[in-house]
Amino acid sequence: MDLQVARDRQSALASELRESATSHKAAQAEVVRLEAAIKRKNCRLRTLNDNYERRLRVADTTIATHTAELGRLQDRVSTLDRDLQKASQRAQAAISQSDQARAAHIATREYLSAYLFRRRTNLSLVSQRIVPQRLEILSRGWKNESSKSRGLRSRVRTSSPRSPSFSKKRMLWQSKEMSYSASLASASWKSPIYGLNGTGAGEAV
Repeated sequence: MDLQVARDRQSALASELRESATSHKAAQAEVVRLEAAIKRKNCRLRTLNDNYERRLRVADTTIATHTAELGRLQDRVSTLDRDLQKASQRAQAAISQSDQARAAHIATREYLSAYLFRRRTNLSLVSQRIVPQRLEILSRGWKNESSKSRGLRSRVRTSSPRSPSFSKKRMLWQSKEMSYSASLASASWKSPIYGLNGTGAGEAV
């Protein structure tokens, strides 16, 4: 009786031992599976960490590059702003100089217009004074030359054609006649009616 109980107990213990061994093997397999899973997860995490660190380095490099570029752009903007201010100042100075030059040109043109008007007025007044004087002088010269011509003609008529001095007197009279005609022509050409240089009085400036 006791032997049977001992055998049953031994069988139960052996069965429990087999179950425990099976459970242990299953537990070991689960541990191996879990370790493999953990290893895969660790590899994945390391890969993700490496990718993250690489992307972070790229982002840091990009941020540094963009920061430097932004600094250069700000310097460029500052330089362009200064250049724009200088260009604006030069443009204002050029506009001011142009306005001054235009004002000086207008003043000069007005001065020249007034000066030319005064010159024309003075020339007109001088011409008005000179024309009667020239006419009077020409009239006196014409009267004197006419009286001389009449005297020469009377002396020629009273001279005898047979006289040796008759031909000389005749040549002298013809010479004076030609000189008188030339003086009349020269006086008419230099008359203020035609201008001192042969042009009309209205053309002189």
